[in-house]
Amino acid sequence: MKYILFLITMTLMSSSLFAYEKEYKLFPDKSGVLIYEITGAKEGKVEIKFDDYGQKMTLLSEFDFNGTPNKSKSYVEGDTSFVYDYIREEGYKFVYVDIMQLIALYYLNDDPAKNLRDQYGAKTGTMVGKEKIKGKNCEIWEFTLPAKKIWLWKTYRIKQVYGAEGFSLTTETIKKIKLNAKIPKQEFIKPDMIYDELNFAKPRSN
Repeated sequence: MKYILFLITMTLMSSSLFAYEKEYKLFPDKSGVLIYEITGAKEGKVEIKFDDYGQKMTLLSEFDFNGTPNKSKSYVEGDTSFVYDYIREEGYKFVYVDIMQLIALYYLNDDPAKNLRDQYGAKTGTMVGKEKIKGKNCEIWEFTLPAKKIWLWKTYRIKQVYGAEGFSLTTETIKKIKLNAKIPKQEFIKPDMIYDELNFAKPRSN
């Protein structure tokens, strides 16, 4: 499976954007809102909103790390993430390899949950048990690289613990999950940015 994922990634990365010919599903539900509390080495929150089964998605991160505030929002379209940093007032974009792999796997098998588990297994992940977290019956996945532990329900991360060996750990725990919610269209409208040849960007002047 690791070799298959490697071939998929290399094939898709031959172009900066992959032309998806049909709809795909990253989540089994059409839309949703997931809000996480961040504790430990980082303190803050993460808010994820998605629509069209994950074809449109935003990730708002707001946290302090070693006394330094961080706030950014990612707009994910297909296999590309457009990130805006509210503090630096600048942005950048990159190919989101994990999502690229899941989209390609969906074309082979239209089961988002199976595809995510296949991806976990290809990335040193091992399912080590089950536990009920926040009322959800979760699978517990452990990874060696990077060091991480995830409590997975369907395709939703209910809790995760991560951090480099020898350093303080960070924990993200779900505080709110609302599936098949109505998400305003403006939530997915990216800031108007001008990108340079290195995919860094500044807001377009009015």
